Amino acid sequence: MKTQRPQTKKHAIIPAQVIKAAIREAFEKEHIVVLSQKEYKTILRELAEIRNSIDGKKRRKRTH
Repeated sequence: MKTQRPQTKKHAIIPAQVIKAAIREAFEKEHIVVLSQKEYKTILRELAEIRNSIDGKKRRKRTH
């Protein structure tokens, strides 16, 4: 008796030209932004500050 195996997903092969065109379009439409490591860390730090300030406001509202 044969056991049935679950079907696995097959991977699609995408031509390099199609990938390049999609990447180019994403850059042109500003869906992709390239950041340096320093810029990335700065953005993460700023987001953390915003998150902390929002958390602080929520805590103050709960205590009042």
